[in-house]
Amino acid sequence: ELDAKKDFVINYGSNSAFRQANDEQTYNSRVVPHLKKNLEDLARHYHASAQKTHAPGDYREAARWYQAFLQAFPADPQAAAMNFLLAEMLYEDKRYGEAAIEYEKTAYQYKPHGKTADAGYSALLAYAAHEKLLSGKERDLWRQRGTDSALRFADSNPHDRRTPAVLTQAAERLYADHSPERAALAARRALDKLDHFKTERKELAHSNIEARAENALRRTAWTVIANTEFERGGFKRAEEAYLQAMQYTPA
Repeated sequence: ELDAKKDFVINYGSNSAFRQANDEQTYNSRVVPHLKKNLEDLARHYHASAQKTHAPGDYREAARWYQAFLQAFPADPQAAAMNFLLAEMLYEDKRYGEAAIEYEKTAYQYKPHGKTADAGYSALLAYAAHEKLLSGKERDLWRQRGTDSALRFADSNPHDRRTPAVLTQAAERLYADHSPERAALAARRALDKLDHFKTERKELAHSNIEARAENALRRTAWTVIANTEFERGGFKRAEEAYLQAMQYTPA
């Protein structure tokens, strides 16, 4: 059955002789529904197989059919979901750099969909994983791309509960990478988001674990702000920021 599906895609795909010999209306009505179904079936089959066997060949086959679907139907309502699955498959295969790119496509190149925020956040995980495999200038480049992706996530998902942590980590990275102005801006954005969510939450239950995590984010953000102010000679503002950081620092 798999071979039959592959033969159908080859014989009736968008680049086939059959496609060239038939008008668009006939092709779209008679062939496209079957073509989409077969491409999806092939991609999902090899992805499921790869998850069981972890065989490089299965991962390659899954990528082949996901990419074929996206190439043939880039504007299809299913394209975003298929792009997300392609990214997931690449991440599972430890092809983190490729996964980051596909996650970003899923997050930012389609109209908002059910996986928009998850794809954007997963891109950050993929960037971090890929960065660990690199060294030197190449690592610096991917680190910068990961930071830029974090800021893009925050811009695109202002109401996502993960945004304050994403901004705080971006602030730390920007400060470490000698970009103090951008670091301070990201830190202040993180604090604004934390304040917004705190006001929005009001009297809802807030566990000790959540409170400690929020305090850690505030402490980090205020420390970044304090350090940048100190280094630029704004000692009064630095003092105020350090005092804020101390409020969220365990004794």
